[in-house]
Amino acid sequence: MAPKLLGLACKILICDYEPEVRSRLQTMLESHALGYRIDHAANGIKAIEHINNHTPDLVFIDVHMPFLGGFDILDHLKFRPLIVFCSSNEQDALSAFEARAFDFLLKPVPSQHLSACLNKLSTHREQFFRLHGYCRSLGLDKLIVKKNRTNHVVWLTDFMLFR
Repeated sequence: MAPKLLGLACKILICDYEPEVRSRLQTMLESHALGYRIDHAANGIKAIEHINNHTPDLVFIDVHMPFLGGFDILDHLKFRPLIVFCSSNEQDALSAFEARAFDFLLKPVPSQHLSACLNKLSTHREQFFRLHGYCRSLGLDKLIVKKNRTNHVVWLTDFMLFR
């Protein structure tokens, strides 16, 4: 049985320069549950614009795109959604997790790997989206934390739970 991901209000962005990859991923996502709002971006610039203007909950983004790749856009975001990096090069996985990705999927994405990613998200969704929604309602998306006289940006989307 397919997981019921984030409920009916989930906003997803798929960013890949290949239209057939975007279409295939959208079809696979739609097979898991109804009610997702799925948007597309064909390049990193469009992804930055979309993320900053529409605050999606989840972004699937290709690591290697012309001009601005998946890792390149991170510094330009006002808001940090959950990010799943996708690449045809398995060696990008380590860099993806170092960039605090929620997950990494090897292309072409097998449906069972997408299902595992969505199940992982479903496991943490309640705590994460309660915190995420609360922070959004306050207009917060990051904290500045001082450690050893150095300021660090901590994205609230990097946290699943506060105690």
